Amino acid sequence: MQLVLGNYIKNQQMSLRLAKANGIINWFNNHSIALHLLYAEQHCTADQARALIRPCITWWTSHIMAIGQLIQLEIPYKTIVVRSQRELETAAGTKCDAIAKAQQILAIIQNQGFWDDMS
Repeated sequence: MQLVLGNYIKNQQMSLRLAKANGIINWFNNHSIALHLLYAEQHCTADQARALIRPCITWWTSHIMAIGQLIQLEIPYKTIVVRSQRELETAAGTKCDAIAKAQQILAIIQNQGFWDDMS
């Protein structure tokens, strides 16, 4: 099973999709303001917030779990992008490259095609 999953992940299109997903997960995990906004939004709609899972390169199942969590958080992600876009853009700082990276992550979140591909 792990070998089949490993070959699937190595597929170029799937690899690009996973890179985008990992980019979102890592960016939110590395910026406490953004992560706080995500958790606060989850607490508004549910009793308990879901954690972001970082996949481990040698543990193939972690990729499935990380993508599963990401898909379940689609609505909270989209909601905070709409409600708090300016806060998210400056969550990493006010330097141009940090804002550009934040805008890139937010664009991925707003792209419905990304979420359809993940499903």
